Amino acid sequence: MNLTKFSTKTDAREALLARAQELLSKASFSKEDAARAGGLMDLADRLPQGPAQTEDDRDFETWLRNGSLKSEARHFNKEARDMGVTMPNWGGWFVPATFADALFEAMKAYDALFDKNVITWFETRNGSPCVWPSWDDTQNASQIIAENQQEPGGAGIDGQVIPPSDTNSPAPGFLSRASTWRTGEVKVSIEMLQDSGFDIVNLLTRSFALRHARGISPSLITILLNIAKLGVIAQGSSANTGGSETGGVSIGWDDLCNLRKSVNPAYRASPKCYWLMNDNTLAALDSTIDKYGRPLLQQAYNGQGVRSILGYPTGICPSMPNIGPNAKPIAFGDMSRFVFRVVTPSVGIRAYRERFADYMQMAYKSFLRCNATLVNAATCEADAPVKYLLQNASS
Repeated sequence: MNLTKFSTKTDAREALLARAQELLSKASFSKEDAARAGGLMDLADRLPQGPAQTEDDRDFETWLRNGSLKSEARHFNKEARDMGVTMPNWGGWFVPATFADALFEAMKAYDALFDKNVITWFETRNGSPCVWPSWDDTQNASQIIAENQQEPGGAGIDGQVIPPSDTNSPAPGFLSRASTWRTGEVKVSIEMLQDSGFDIVNLLTRSFALRHARGISPSLITILLNIAKLGVIAQGSSANTGGSETGGVSIGWDDLCNLRKSVNPAYRASPKCYWLMNDNTLAALDSTIDKYGRPLLQQAYNGQGVRSILGYPTGICPSMPNIGPNAKPIAFGDMSRFVFRVVTPSVGIRAYRERFADYMQMAYKSFLRCNATLVNAATCEADAPVKYLLQNASS
């Protein structure tokens, strides 16, 4: 059965199942019919299920498989009026909005700093430097002013952030020129591309998402921890466990409570107030028991199935440091102040059709321009929106 004539994978799957049902319903049912019906049902199971593809989605898959579009001119003309499709003037990319959405959704599963529900997501049409306004309004309150009296000044919004002279020392609220991240090649054999049951779009989406996430995540953590302020120096878990664990190798219940307390309640009230740590740190907290053998940290979850500590959700960031001397393994605070900027026209794929022709392979690369900053007002040294736990130097 030629599956390419069907407009969507869902249509093709239904056609396969219908043909299998015809074979199973034959009056003179044979072993050959059983084998063919079983093969058709297996192939139908390998086809992805879900919403029907749009015309752009179908053209995107066609382009990935053989490098051609039904009408390239249609898509070049469409770009001006539909920014959901990206095709730069120099050619090579064809990216429907659904691909970009799926890419970022997969990156979110890798690191909480790619999650729009955790941080502030900012999209621009170019990657030039820009400033994100900063403010600190934790101490100001409304008041009664006598009639005909001038009211005092309050906190203002500061948009005059001085760019850093050292690019390794990011300035709060300043987004430098966005860098371009490249995934490297993903090679696929021509035979595999010719298999209609093989979902090339899903494979490339997952592969590119993981590569981008692994590359970009460490840079985001560096920016976060360089701009965030010290909240507490860990004292260790010995007070809770009855042992001798120091603040260089363990984290105690009091350390978590003190880190939470160090962040101003105005920031703790944010719906995006989160703990950030890697999975090893969370596992270490979970495995710590008190002197009576009970878990020091109770495993609680919020209504969305997200792990919570002291009532605040936890985001897993693989690039956060592990527990150890002089490490900063935990950050806590209002993560809406962490701004992740994506240059939307940069989200794309380039296909290399001739480079590996001798190997009967196609190669693909993904490109993405992005950068980030943590917004701290210059006056909020003590009341920073995000703070970290620092472990002492001794082990």
